[in-house]
Amino acid sequence: MCSSDLEKGLSYESIAVDLGNKPPEFLALGPIAKVPVLVDGSVVVFDSTVIAEYLEDRYPEVAMYGHGWEEKLVSRRWEEVGDSLADTTIKAFFSKDTGEVAKAEAMAGRLLAHIEAHLQELPAQFGVAQASLIAALGYRSLRLGEGWRKEAPMLAEKVD
Repeated sequence: MCSSDLEKGLSYESIAVDLGNKPPEFLALGPIAKVPVLVDGSVVVFDSTVIAEYLEDRYPEVAMYGHGWEEKLVSRRWEEVGDSLADTTIKAFFSKDTGEVAKAEAMAGRLLAHIEAHLQELPAQFGVAQASLIAALGYRSLRLGEGWRKEAPMLAEKVD
């Protein structure tokens, strides 16, 4: 499937991988053997954060992290908040230990409260900060439902 990346305007081919039966050519791409993986000519990059940073350095326009160290730091902080929210969702969804689920949900509550309280600090231009939060919230909705919307109503409004 050939597509064009809306943010940077780059063409790419999306290849579906059966994660239950990973093919040898996929396993050969790297030691982690999980998606996403980016193959750009002879360069292979895995992990969404590393891929985003590679694309930013290799194809600097449109800037997805912003310009200058201050804007980039703000974007990276928000990216980490989104990644942490996704991690807590994964932990809560897959944990069999109710104590671990409670810890993960407490952390998710703190993260959502932080996002809600600092929403005005989110960069105005769409970039990795927003992408990370949208991905985390989408995964949270898929796995644990839409309860986060009551905890963070301004964020829910912004996402809609």
